[in-house]
Amino acid sequence: MQAFTAPMYNRNPKLQFAFGGTKLVEGRGFGMRTLGEAASKYGVPVPKYVFDGLYLNLTIYRSAKGAVRLLRTEILERLNADEKETLQVVLTQQPITSAGVMKEMRFDERKAQRVLRKLMDEGLVHRAGKGRATQYTAGRP
Repeated sequence: MQAFTAPMYNRNPKLQFAFGGTKLVEGRGFGMRTLGEAASKYGVPVPKYVFDGLYLNLTIYRSAKGAVRLLRTEILERLNADEKETLQVVLTQQPITSAGVMKEMRFDERKAQRVLRKLMDEGLVHRAGKGRATQYTAGRP
């Protein structure tokens, strides 16, 4: 589901048809794809799916700042302003390389690596790959 490629499944196609005609639900087969595309189009973090016991929760962010504000208080207190801003960049442009972070944040290489390391230590960012091919994506704290 996080990749927005889950197949469409209507529990009741007749209700879907009826509500579709009244514009109360989205057209068939567009929901997952639309969510992923809209996030990149508007520069906001991709929505998050979390399975919580019996419920599947979907969080749609209106801004990268909003996604950062939803972090637990103890994590927010451990992050400085540069780290919070870098997290916003990672959330909106993932996957991103350290060179991308350096360009967006106007950091030198050492500072970018230090900030990314702190975000990884907090569990907010994950690293994939090695060397120049290393990419960073947002994680869940």
